Amino acid sequence: MIGWRVLAGASGLTSPEGGLPVEFGWHDKVAGTIFGLVVETKITDHLSLRSGLQQTQRGISLRNGRVPSLLGAYVPHDFDAQVRMNYLEVPLALKYSLPLADQQIVLYSWGGVTAGYALAGSVRARAAKDPISPLATTRLAMNNYLFSRFHLGGSVGFGAGINLGKCLQFRLEAAYNRSIEEKSMLSSESGKHGYETLHVGAGVSFRW
Repeated sequence: MIGWRVLAGASGLTSPEGGLPVEFGWHDKVAGTIFGLVVETKITDHLSLRSGLQQTQRGISLRNGRVPSLLGAYVPHDFDAQVRMNYLEVPLALKYSLPLADQQIVLYSWGGVTAGYALAGSVRARAAKDPISPLATTRLAMNNYLFSRFHLGGSVGFGAGINLGKCLQFRLEAAYNRSIEEKSMLSSESGKHGYETLHVGAGVSFRW
């Protein structure tokens, strides 16, 4: 089975709201997406191996930060900012399926890991005292990126599939991902943190 899915949601740090040094401000979630290819190989009637290739956005929002730069991008004094990193990822999970309604509906869940590499990143910032001003975007120079671009995460999710004929299945899914490793992601003084994401969306798959 091969398919395509698009999910939208939010990403944030696994640490508590006050987990960053005070000069970075307080952190919140930022919107992000997942889209990509899903490939599933059947093992038994209910179990299958799920993999593929996907693009995942991770990042954070910062409020009232006071550091002079973020990841090499200059920001205003007392800033609000959104940091996003775009990862190319390979997920690997074990999926359990439960057919219902004479196999016209399939409920399923999965658990596994994702391994990714950051291809691009950006910082969007503005002065906190001017919250209606547009965010100025700075693309990060990834070739000179000072921190680890690799991400390893644990992933769980559930979904429902509706069979539309013998070959096509429409799907609704929700997925949660959390970093397995905690690293310095903003600066060597920011401490070590991980990402967590929650996304919901839809997709289609083709059977043969």
